[in-house]
Amino acid sequence: MCNKYSSLVSLVDSKLDLYKNSAYSSYEEFSIKYKFDRPVLLDFSLELMDMEVPAKDTTLTDIANIIGFDHKVAIMDVGNQALMPGWNIGDYARLVAVRLIISSMLLNSSTNS
Repeated sequence: MCNKYSSLVSLVDSKLDLYKNSAYSSYEEFSIKYKFDRPVLLDFSLELMDMEVPAKDTTLTDIANIIGFDHKVAIMDVGNQALMPGWNIGDYARLVAVRLIISSMLLNSSTNS
């Protein structure tokens, strides 16, 4: 199927089963075999990928409660494009919660002024 984005991305739909049932050691090997020479746009349902999207109100703390607060995670400082080693999801959830509280307080103080 051709659409306005086909020159920008490789559209993937039926190839998912080929990947899931293949002996490819990496997605990179798979993408070379099927000539994905552009970023890949996945065009299939989450059910096919055996994935489930959490509810919209799910928080990072909710996820930490499920997998454990000591679960190690890779955190990236996007601005510097650098990994920040030594984080676990509990520490990161607390940081995000504090930032949300501070943002909310700043927003409320600026709208009440």
